[in-house]
Amino acid sequence: MDTMIATANTDSVNRSNMVFPADALAKSIERHINEKTAEGIEFGMVSLVSHDHMRPIGWNIPLGLHLSGTIARQATLIQIAETTEELKSIAAAAHRAEGARLLELIAERGDTFRQRLGALADGADYQSVGTALALDAPGLVAKLYPDLFDEASAYVDKDGLVSLAELVSRFEITAPGIFKDRERNVLVYAHQYFRRSLAPMNTLNDTLLEQLLALHQFNPGLDIRLKLDPDRLGDPPAYGAIELEHWWGPVFEDDIAQINSGVTKHAADSATKLYCGVEFTEFWWKEAEARPDGTHVRTFEMEELPDLNVPSAGVGTDYFGARYLHAEYTEGISAITHFDGAIRGYRGEKYLTRQHADIKSAGKHAEYTKLFRIDGPVPVDDWKRVTCAYFRNNNLVPEYFSGKPGEMQAADEKTQQLDRASSVPIEGMIAYIPAVHLPSFDGLVLRSFEQSIKLLELAIQPFDVPPPHTAAWFKAYSDFEENVQIDYLDGNVNLPSMVFGGGISKQELDKTFQDLAAVICKDNYAAKVACSFLWRCEEYWVALSLLGDASKVASMLQRSIGIVDPALPPSTWIAAWKDIVCADRSPDLEAGRALRNLRNWGLLSCSHRLNGHVGQFRVPRTHPLFGPMSKGIPGADAS
Repeated sequence: MDTMIATANTDSVNRSNMVFPADALAKSIERHINEKTAEGIEFGMVSLVSHDHMRPIGWNIPLGLHLSGTIARQATLIQIAETTEELKSIAAAAHRAEGARLLELIAERGDTFRQRLGALADGADYQSVGTALALDAPGLVAKLYPDLFDEASAYVDKDGLVSLAELVSRFEITAPGIFKDRERNVLVYAHQYFRRSLAPMNTLNDTLLEQLLALHQFNPGLDIRLKLDPDRLGDPPAYGAIELEHWWGPVFEDDIAQINSGVTKHAADSATKLYCGVEFTEFWWKEAEARPDGTHVRTFEMEELPDLNVPSAGVGTDYFGARYLHAEYTEGISAITHFDGAIRGYRGEKYLTRQHADIKSAGKHAEYTKLFRIDGPVPVDDWKRVTCAYFRNNNLVPEYFSGKPGEMQAADEKTQQLDRASSVPIEGMIAYIPAVHLPSFDGLVLRSFEQSIKLLELAIQPFDVPPPHTAAWFKAYSDFEENVQIDYLDGNVNLPSMVFGGGISKQELDKTFQDLAAVICKDNYAAKVACSFLWRCEEYWVALSLLGDASKVASMLQRSIGIVDPALPPSTWIAAWKDIVCADRSPDLEAGRALRNLRNWGLLSCSHRLNGHVGQFRVPRTHPLFGPMSKGIPGADAS
């Protein structure tokens, strides 16, 4: 697999105006490791294309929290599948994780949920829908709420859409598209086709559903309707999953009367096909037509055609659900007076036929499922916003509306620019290593976590050569000089990692920090220094590391005294530790460089500049490499 280290989240205000504090980010990793250890399954979580559970692409392993400048970053190791077998392995791991979560929900709430529903639950299967446990059976919800599905009902139209006003008055809105019946204590969901790949395990299109709710709230005269899921009832509580992605609204010619009639086709480039799963999107404006009431109306249709490699797997591997929108613009009042969104479903050969005909001549040969409808005057700007929300994850839509591909994204990025630096004087990292990856032992050992190198067919993990006072201090703990050492002659030094296998008290760790800071100050470090300390806590090892100018690292060790407590999970003290690491509030690292110094296990490590030479090897006489290297390998110092 290909691997990369990336930022999963930060404690900065994001574009959704949300903040995840450093202690919350740390707590989420601690909880994850403890839970996965108890369940006996893989650490990490599946990496998805566009948050779509039907499109796994890799595996994310949380490393820990990196601190620099003013920001705490949640770092993650991403393993990207490169072969079919690797992708199958990732899908199997994701399936095990989902199965374990479902079993946990069933054990916690299954029996009481069934008892609450009585005979209605007979024959229904358990299912995990978002964050909630659900029961799934054909027509289950329709049996409980017939007046929300029967077309003869006053609340339901001929397409099976129910009045949003009725839903809001009858239910509590726990999240966009999730309605709680307070009396029965069950959840009713918007239709499955509001989800990516039309799959129930994916989240609802909360951006669209939130905007429909806002339109209802601020424009009570509008008749807004949507389709409900007839088969799945959820068990509260349920919380909307947080998916952080950024979509932008179009800058669009609001004078629709001036837009030329005809079909416009926007085809996807390779990146859009991969991330958005879209082949192309078609837009069709028709000429204005006179209506019996004397108004002149222009009709608009658009349809998104999925990539052939991205079927709507929530329905079937040969089914392609194309998002479709129809709108009517009334010229006299310069507003959209009707629009609706639907899924046009194509199976097998019918989809190939549709791809080779434009929207104007394709005809209506699809399985048609209307999802929402709005009747009444809607300002063009609001209509654009809802349209882009419905076609979330399709950047061809704002591209069409703006007429200038990429310009809006660039403009948005300009507003997000901060003062960036290529380096910072100090970085801190709290990494988490699951206990199963580093077995427990007694005592203290010094280890090198640097990348192994192969020398004369022997794999070694060499230590850097520290200055004399620092070397003598470490040697008092363990004779690390019995291992291969390399002096890179560039001034940067990675000190041996101190691994406290038998645990360490707060007082002992404070003294270690104080003593190491003192010897660093004694030595004349020419450039950067990195140090790290590991100890066991709960079901993981904590790895605290620092990297920066030697004086800054020494100062940070001294200032960490009294703050870092090895007896407690880092989430309890990381906020205070971040305050001292980021006290200088120096310009933050450039986004692409922020995690460049993270190495194996998520420890900070200095990079070495070889400047045309390979450094100087130091090999003790007792080492297997001593004999071959003493015979004259350039740059070797066999002593």
